[in-house]
Amino acid sequence: MSTPPLSCPNCRSAFVSWRTERVGDVLCDSLSCETCGTLCAQEDWDLPLDPTGPGFCRNCSGKRRGPICSRCGLSAQDDAQVHLELLELTGAKDLLSGSALAAEKGRRLLALKLATAAVYDSPAPGVARLLRISLLQDLDLLQAALFECQSWVRGPGENDPHAWSLLGELQIACGKRGLGLQALEQALELQPDDAQVRGRYASHLFDDQRYAQAREQALLVLSSKDSVASTLGLGVAASYAQRLKGQRDQAAVEDLLEDLGHWVQRDATLSAIQAWLFNQKGAQREAQDALRQAHKLDPKHPLVGELEDLVGIKRWSWFGW
Repeated sequence: MSTPPLSCPNCRSAFVSWRTERVGDVLCDSLSCETCGTLCAQEDWDLPLDPTGPGFCRNCSGKRRGPICSRCGLSAQDDAQVHLELLELTGAKDLLSGSALAAEKGRRLLALKLATAAVYDSPAPGVARLLRISLLQDLDLLQAALFECQSWVRGPGENDPHAWSLLGELQIACGKRGLGLQALEQALELQPDDAQVRGRYASHLFDDQRYAQAREQALLVLSSKDSVASTLGLGVAASYAQRLKGQRDQAAVEDLLEDLGHWVQRDATLSAIQAWLFNQKGAQREAQDALRQAHKLDPKHPLVGELEDLVGIKRWSWFGW
């Protein structure tokens, strides 16, 4: 295997970078000069797209017939040697580190090759599998990522909540929403305190118009101390509150805001809807205070503009409050 150039052969610039691109029907790792645009090197490897598992080739994911791969013809020994040579291209000491380094540099096909080998040969096959699936997703090879994840949960990932949550997201991305939600439920059964998975689950439930369940899950998310998950939970709660406002369901809005408690003051949509609710109840001063909070969080929020006349606040008067 030849070593790619460290500088452009045309203009001698040292500013060269890798990217993965499709050339016709073939995915390639391409090294190009950032100064003059010259293509300095291009690599198109055999890609291991079928699920990993015992008896399969690391190089192309073909089935082995005895010691020989039925697809690429490599023996098990040659297969191992190829990946040692690929590892040398990264300068890393192990397959997982080499895969991560190759991905960081833009050589995502090389990274996929090394991550696949790491599923078989590294001391952390689960981590390697996560990296492999992530790379397949980055390459927009969603079906290959889905099949890999399905193989994982049917085998060593049967009790791994990360495997199930990833499977759920992949199934939803591939249009299999029902199966995806079931997989997320399995992930939460295995690890109920994973607030980020629960937040994504709540969001998907809302998208499927399963509003009561989405509301319940969002409130559970907000009871956690996970700031990333709380953003997801607040988003679902705000979308649900906006829907209830559109239906002019005052009682349901009031019930939701009461359950949300202090979270209302942390979201512009919820604060604005609280202003609407106070106005509906004739509590004008409280409505103005709530709308001021919404304006503080997001001055350009459409509900602020919609409600300012309703609650008796003029645009020119914001800075006078």
